[in-house]
Amino acid sequence: MPHLVIEYAKDLEPQLTPGQLIEKAFGGAVQSGLFTTDDIKIRVRAYEDYQIGTGENRFINITAHILSGRTVAQKSSLTDAILMQLKSLKLGAIELTVQVYNIERETYAKARF
Repeated sequence: MPHLVIEYAKDLEPQLTPGQLIEKAFGGAVQSGLFTTDDIKIRVRAYEDYQIGTGENRFINITAHILSGRTVAQKSSLTDAILMQLKSLKLGAIELTVQVYNIERETYAKARF
């Protein structure tokens, strides 16, 4: 845990690759000190069609799904670390967002085959 889902505007691809986004999200999750490297799972999804307000705004949004039980300070540390990594991409006019969602431990199931 965590499961990080990266969503971004596909028209950013001339400036960055999905691999770079994964690297930055992974770096932020590690930097938070909340997870071991083997527990971090990341998926990336590009959007060709989107609207943010009335302008031509580009975006990167990362949702972090983590097991419940973390403090607000710990969750804030995670979002701050990931956001700092994204800012290092220096993409100019862009909307960067990061949010954390709790997964209830009692209802989470996992299996490996």
